[in-house]
Formats: sequence, C-alpha cells, structure tokens
Amino acid sequence: MIEELVSETNYLNLSHSKQEELIAKYCAGIKYRISSVTAKSDANKIVNDVCKGLEKECKSDVIRSFLQQYVRDIYKNHWNEK
Repeated sequence: MIEELVSETNYLNLSHSKQEELIAKYCAGIKYRISSVTAKSDANKIVNDVCKGLEKECKSDVIRSFLQQYVRDIYKNHWNEK
C-alpha cells in the first residue's frame, strides 16, 4: 500500500478490490436493512455494527470516515422522516 501524508496524518490508499470488498460487506443493501426494521433502536444497532466493523477492517481513515458517514446519513434521512 502507498502512504500519503495529509495534514501530518498518514492515510493509506486501499486497492480498488479492497474498497469494493468493504463496500459490498458493509454498505450493500444498507438502505434496505435500515428501512426494513420497525424500531429506530434496531436501525441504530445496524449503523453501530457497520461503523464498528469498518473501524476494525478499514485501514484508510478517509475511506472509513466516508463510508461511516454514508451509513449514518441513510439512517438519519430515513428515521428523521418518520
């Protein structure tokens, strides 16, 4: 992996296949999963589990933050409308 120095913090570039793997594992179908549960607490648990999984598996701060925010935004958009 290639390291970049951005604002005195190391960010790792993930290979395209690793990015696809993480997106498929944690984000594929996430909108359906969040919207199909009937309790907001269950949807919140899904979001927390995804974020924790990304913390463990995603070595790039930039990609991890983006994917976590993506999942949180889906949760917010769905559950704030109810």
